[in-house]
Amino acid sequence: MVRALPANMSAETARAVYVGSDAELRSCSVTELGSVEVERCAPVREFFAWPGQRSFQGWWWSRTTGTLLAFESLLERQALMAWDFEPRAVGLAVQPFALLWPRGSAAGQHHVPDLFVRLQGGGGGVVDVRPAELVDTRAARQFEQTRRTCAELGWAYQVFTGLGATVRSNLEFLAGYRQDRFTLGSSFSAAASMVFAGGQELRDGADELSRSCSRPLATVLAGCYHLLWRHELHADLGAALRPSTPVWR
Repeated sequence: MVRALPANMSAETARAVYVGSDAELRSCSVTELGSVEVERCAPVREFFAWPGQRSFQGWWWSRTTGTLLAFESLLERQALMAWDFEPRAVGLAVQPFALLWPRGSAAGQHHVPDLFVRLQGGGGGVVDVRPAELVDTRAARQFEQTRRTCAELGWAYQVFTGLGATVRSNLEFLAGYRQDRFTLGSSFSAAASMVFAGGQELRDGADELSRSCSRPLATVLAGCYHLLWRHELHADLGAALRPSTPVWR
């Protein structure tokens, strides 16, 4: 990772920098960035911590990548969780490139987006994470410039300001069951698909699975939560997840 980003000496075109597989800093045009496997790139800058820091840093284990991904705030952790749950996401990378704006740009010298998402079909998505109340004029200019740059590449762009309270609570709960240790095997998945094929309440389906599979109810529920995270089962996560929640295949 690098501490200082180079300056863009052009007054007309933007550039991009990223860390290559050889750990060396690479520079390219914005168009060329579209052919880079950005989801495999290391962060382009270091993460710093200091005494009295108010934001919370840490690591998120991503089921999508099977690796630990760094975050610099709880809101960034929330964004990682949301995109890790997104079924279209097949790759994730944290701060994998920097955009160097043309000299004299109103958007400033450069911008490092918080998250890159590789989508099914090969498309890309770029995510900036910022509480809505902290999107000031300078940030708005950077985000708009980033949006236009993403449009040139055919990438989606999102300013992530946070999930609704209910969705966040549900995802945080289900995320506790995202790891493979909660997988109960293909036979259980097939049985769960049959039990919930027509839709029924979570507790009723879990009771039926517990009896038919001869497994403890707590184990079956954990397996169902894992299948919900994997989108093999579905529920309305806009409503609080309860034993009475309707679940379907």
